[in-house]
Amino acid sequence: MNWRTLIRSSDPRFLVKGAELEVALVGPASRFALYCVRTLVPALPGSRDRFDLDLGFVVRDAETVTDAQVRDGVRPAIVGRFSTLDEALAFISS
Repeated sequence: MNWRTLIRSSDPRFLVKGAELEVALVGPASRFALYCVRTLVPALPGSRDRFDLDLGFVVRDAETVTDAQVRDGVRPAIVGRFSTLDEALAFISS
């Protein structure tokens, strides 16, 4: 799987919840786009912060849009949100 960086760690957007950080095309004929996204999780007890940064995964399916919609700038629909890469890959392979 080849990941492509969308937002570098030096970019302030790297810390924004929901930011798409990296993408990899996977599945038959690269049907699915697997995005690594910024998430927030509750901080551990005793921490001065309310939340800690974490990563999650979003899967978009190319079959949810037509060629005409892609030309108009419509992005494929999100078909799954996952907390681990293994969960996302299991969804794609099922």
